[in-house]
Amino acid sequence: MKKIITLVLIMSLLVSVLFFSGGCFNPGEKIAEEITERAIEQGSGADVDISGDEVTVTTDEGETTIGSGTELPDDFPAGVPVYPDMQILNSSKVTQDGKAVFTIGAETTDSHDKVVGWYKSELGNWDIDSEFTSESDDLEYTMITASNDAYNLWMQVTEEEGKNYIMLSVEEK
Repeated sequence: MKKIITLVLIMSLLVSVLFFSGGCFNPGEKIAEEITERAIEQGSGADVDISGDEVTVTTDEGETTIGSGTELPDDFPAGVPVYPDMQILNSSKVTQDGKAVFTIGAETTDSHDKVVGWYKSELGNWDIDSEFTSESDDLEYTMITASNDAYNLWMQVTEEEGKNYIMLSVEEK
């Protein structure tokens, strides 16, 4: 788990550098890839690919991609609902104890109520394990955990400054 947190932090830094440099190829990209690969090697190899405005880190545990135009992770389960009107900002697939864990981070301009309502409707055949909503002056937050025979699901929607940020995590049972 420590390795995954380290990867996400390093990748976030790299994405920031890419966005500030306009996402154009520059000689520093190859240097950044090499430095990052060396920094995250902790007994297992890591490959870093900076392509346009995306950064992908691949280890023996899985793959994580951050950047605009990011897609669902490979082999993402077909029966898991994915909000249709969102832009995926990051995605990952890692394997822990022989089971796949998929994570997606996305944003949408659709309303908080619309996104949460859609998920509640789509999770109709799942067991809703918990649901929590919190509101303050500038922030609305909803978290839903659900499960079925094959997967545990954790979904949160956070509305801030007119956008909703969706985090979705799915774990094989």
